[in-house]
Amino acid sequence: MGNTARSVSQVVRTTLALAIIGAASAAAAVGVYDELFSNRSSATRWFGAVIAGGIVAGYLGWILLPILIRRRTEALGASNRALTGEMRAESRRRAFGEELDKALAQAETEADVLATIEQGLQRLDPDRPVELHVVDPHRPVLVLAFSSFQEVRPPSPVSPWDSEAARTGKVITYDTTSRLDTCSHLASRVDEPTSAICVPVTAMGRILGVLYALGPNNSEPTTSVVDALTMVANRAGSHIAVVRSFAAGHPRPTDPLTGLPNEYSTETEIRSLVESLTPFTIAIGAIDNFEELLEQEERTVSDDAVVLFASILDDATRPEDTVGRLSDEELIAVFPDTATTDAIRVVERVRENLALHFAATAGRNFTASFGMADSSSGSSIEQIIENARDALTDAQAVGCNRVIVTEVTTEATQLDLSKSRDDE
Repeated sequence: MGNTARSVSQVVRTTLALAIIGAASAAAAVGVYDELFSNRSSATRWFGAVIAGGIVAGYLGWILLPILIRRRTEALGASNRALTGEMRAESRRRAFGEELDKALAQAETEADVLATIEQGLQRLDPDRPVELHVVDPHRPVLVLAFSSFQEVRPPSPVSPWDSEAARTGKVITYDTTSRLDTCSHLASRVDEPTSAICVPVTAMGRILGVLYALGPNNSEPTTSVVDALTMVANRAGSHIAVVRSFAAGHPRPTDPLTGLPNEYSTETEIRSLVESLTPFTIAIGAIDNFEELLEQEERTVSDDAVVLFASILDDATRPEDTVGRLSDEELIAVFPDTATTDAIRVVERVRENLALHFAATAGRNFTASFGMADSSSGSSIEQIIENARDALTDAQAVGCNRVIVTEVTTEATQLDLSKSRDDE
C-alpha cells in the first residue's frame, strides 16, 4: 500500500506541475504578445495570447501526459498486486487450516494433538521460533509442551494468570521484549530482546495454555502472521479440550439417540465459523407439543419421533452444514455462507417432508416449528442461539408448524469469543 500511495502522490504532483506550467505559459504568452502587438487592439492581443498559451500547454501536455498515464498505471498495478497477494495468502491460510483440521481429527490423545500442532507450526513458518505452554489437567500451572527457542529454559511452575495473554484472553504483540510492560512470563523465556506474539489457547472460554512466537527485534508483527498463529492456537484449544474430555471419561461429543453432534460439538463448530469470519445462519427446530407426546405415549414413541425428525432434517442439508441436537426436542442446523432466505427454503422443505412422510405411513404424526437467526443478529454465539430459540418460542406460541426469523433491529457487533456458557 505504501508504493501505491507514493505513486498516487507522484501523479498528483505531475498534474499540479502541468497546471502551473500551463498557467505560466499563458501568462508569458500574454506578456510577449503585449510587446509584439502593442499597437493592436486589446481584444486581438488577448486572443493571440490565448492561442499561444494553448499551443504551449498542449505541447507540454503531449510530453507530460504519457508520464502521468504511466505512473497512474504503475499505481493501479501495485494496488492490484497487493490485493492479489492478500487473497492468495488468505487462500493458503484457509487451505492450511483445513489440512490441520483433518490431521487433528485423527489425534486420539493430547500428545497426538500437541505433536500435530508442533508440526503444523513448523510448516506454517519454519524460521519463526515458537513455544507452547499448556495448563496441567490436574493442577493450575503452565507446563511446557514444546519449544523451538534457541535456548530452551526449564520452566518453573507458574500460574496461567502469570501470562498476560492467558489472563486477559487476548492476543498481545510486542515490537520488542525490552519494553517495561512486557509479560513477565514471556520475559522469563527469552534472553535477548526480540519481537513477540502471545496468543491465548482457549476452548469455550476456558484458558488451556498460551502460544509464544518470536521475530526480529524492533519489528511489529504483521496482521497475517498474527491471524495465522491465532488460527492454530484456536484449533489447538478445541482439540485439547476434546481429548481431555475423553480422557476424563466424558461421553463422546455426539448424541447417543440420534448420532448427531451434541450441544458442545455444535457450538464448537459455530465457534470455528466465527473464528474464520464465515457468515452463517442457524435454525433451531422442535417437535410441536412435545410435552403432550411424552405424556400420552411411551418413551420409545417420542424417541422415534426425535430420530425421524433428525433424519429428515439431516437429509435436507448439505455436507458442509451441521445438524446437531440441543435438548430432548430441539435440533439445530448450522448453514455456513448461507443467506437466511436460502436457509428458510431448507427448513420449509423439512416441514413438507414430514407431512409427506406421515401421509404415506401410519402412526402418531407430528409437526415441527423453527426459529432462525443469522450471525449478524447477536454479539455472541450464545446470544445468536438464544435469538433463534426466542423465534422458535414465538413460532410455537402463534400456532406451531411454522418458521419465524429473528429480526435484527440494532447494528450488528463483533462476536465476543471470550464468552461461553461455562462462564454463566
